[in-house]
Amino acid sequence: MASFFGFEPVFMPIARAPRFLRPLQYVVHAIRSLLLLYRRDPQIIWVQLPQVPLLTAALLYRRLFARNAKIVADCHNLMFDAPWRNWPFVTSKLNKADLILVHNREIVSKAVTMRIRRSIIHPLEDCPAAIRVPGISSPRSAPPSFLFLTWFELDEPIKELYEAALLAPELRFIIAGDTRCARGRHKLRPHPPNVELVGYLSGMELDAAIVAADALLGLTKHPDEQLSTAAEAVGAGKAMVLSDTKLLREMYYKGAVYVDVFDPKSIVGGCRKVLEHRSRLELESRDLNQERVARWREHASVIKDLLQPRPKA
Repeated sequence: MASFFGFEPVFMPIARAPRFLRPLQYVVHAIRSLLLLYRRDPQIIWVQLPQVPLLTAALLYRRLFARNAKIVADCHNLMFDAPWRNWPFVTSKLNKADLILVHNREIVSKAVTMRIRRSIIHPLEDCPAAIRVPGISSPRSAPPSFLFLTWFELDEPIKELYEAALLAPELRFIIAGDTRCARGRHKLRPHPPNVELVGYLSGMELDAAIVAADALLGLTKHPDEQLSTAAEAVGAGKAMVLSDTKLLREMYYKGAVYVDVFDPKSIVGGCRKVLEHRSRLELESRDLNQERVARWREHASVIKDLLQPRPKA
């Protein structure tokens, strides 16, 4: 998105700390954002939510220093669920943005129920990831490996995946993610012998793991979750095992086998079916990649036109 729209990403990660300290971190990020905007004087401000204080900073900057600046609120799905949707005055703040980006059409209705103006809401699905691992090809591993990229959120079926692994000792399940995020949410140890916890992966290390896997697992218990894992898989032309939700069937209608995420037997059955039809599913995934990139560019071009800066007063 940065290269297409021409903005500069500035990341403000949440440090590992007790949860009751997070609001303080949000305030610090808001102050840093306000100072950054004052120094850079941008005409278009992109704010990735749900850190609502960042939007507050952008609105305050526009009011005080740059009345012609445009604000884009790029909203993760969590923005429209508790606790973020209950943040004080959040609807009023969102309605002051010029554009609200949501990541699928299902979320549009959620935004409207929060009384956000429909005219400023624009769905923009995730573009497939650009996987760059030159010289590495996907091996026919033994045992076959399934990669699960996770943040260990409550909607992710870690317990069910462990049970599935016990039912399929001939398969290898690789779980990539910061295990510290599982504290208070999931019990990670002991785990089945065919489950590997490899920690957080990023950059080329992540790309290499995606390419090396036989298939990717995109599993969620949340019906509105669109799964960045699926975008990674399509970007690499990989077969997928996905939760059987209406949204995922619509978005990833090729290259995937759909499973009941609450049923370990269904997860195992989906993995075995992927291996049986892997060549066809990978071809479908590559086709879907081209379709989704073209659709993303078409929708993004419309949004880019809407963001032409206002002339300075």
